[in-house]
Amino acid sequence: MLGSKASILLAGALALSFVASAAQAQNRNHARDKQAEPLLERLVDQTDRFTANARSVIGQSRFDKLEALIFEFEAARDHLHERVEKRKAEPADVERSLGRAARVQTSLGNYQLPADTLNEWKAAQETLNELARLFNVNWDWNAENSLQSFPLWYVARCLESRVDDFEKSLDQALDHSPLDGTDIEAEIADLADEMEKEIDRWRDRSAGNREAKPTPSEVEYLFKIAVKLDAFMRSRPLTVRAYRDWLQVKVNLDELARLYKPIPVWAQWD
Repeated sequence: MLGSKASILLAGALALSFVASAAQAQNRNHARDKQAEPLLERLVDQTDRFTANARSVIGQSRFDKLEALIFEFEAARDHLHERVEKRKAEPADVERSLGRAARVQTSLGNYQLPADTLNEWKAAQETLNELARLFNVNWDWNAENSLQSFPLWYVARCLESRVDDFEKSLDQALDHSPLDGTDIEAEIADLADEMEKEIDRWRDRSAGNREAKPTPSEVEYLFKIAVKLDAFMRSRPLTVRAYRDWLQVKVNLDELARLYKPIPVWAQWD
C-alpha cells in the first residue's frame, strides 16, 4: 500500500514538474516573440523599400525572376510576422524566411542595382541575422546549406496557393484574349485545371501526415503539364497578372525540382 501511494505521489510530482517546465518554456517563447516584433516591423520597412527601389530599376512593366523570388520571401516574412504576433513562432519559421532571402541574395548579381538599393538589402540581411540569433538559428549567408531545400509539405502548400492564383488570372486573361472560345483556350484551361487537381490530390493524401510524399512519377507528370503551360506562357502575350502568377508558380516548381532531382523534363529557368 505504501509503495502504491509513493508511486502515485511520484507520478503527481513528475506531472507537476512537466507542467511547470512547459509553462516556463511557453513564457520564454512569448518573451522571445515579443522581442521579435520590432525586428519584424523593421524588416518589413527595409524590404518594402528595397523592393520599391529594385522595381524602379527593373521596370514597372517587367516582372521577372528576381521579383518573383522577392514575392516569395515577403510571403515567408509575413507568415513569420503573423506567427510572432500570435506568439507561436518557431525557429523553422525563421529558417524559411532566411532560405527565401538567400534565393534573393543569389539573384542580385544578375542586376545592376544602385548602391542605395543594395544597402537596403544589406540592412534587411542584418535584421534577419538578429532574428536568427534570437531564435538560435545557425545561419551563414555564404554557406552552401543556405540554399538547402525546403520541406516538401511547405513547398506543396506554397505551390498549391500559387497555382490557384494562376488558374484564376489565366482564366480571366483568356476570356479577354483572341483565344476566347477556341480549342487552344480549352486545352490550356484543362492543363491548368489538371495541375491544380494533381496538387490537391497530394494535399488530400498528406492531410494530417506531413511525411506523405508524392511518387517520382507523380511529380514528373506534374512537370510535364508545367512544361506545356510554360511554352504557352512564353509564346502568348497575356495579362501582366497572369504572367506574374505563372512566374510565382515557376519559383515553387524550382523548389520542388530540388527535392526530386533529376527532373528530365524541367530545365531551371533563367
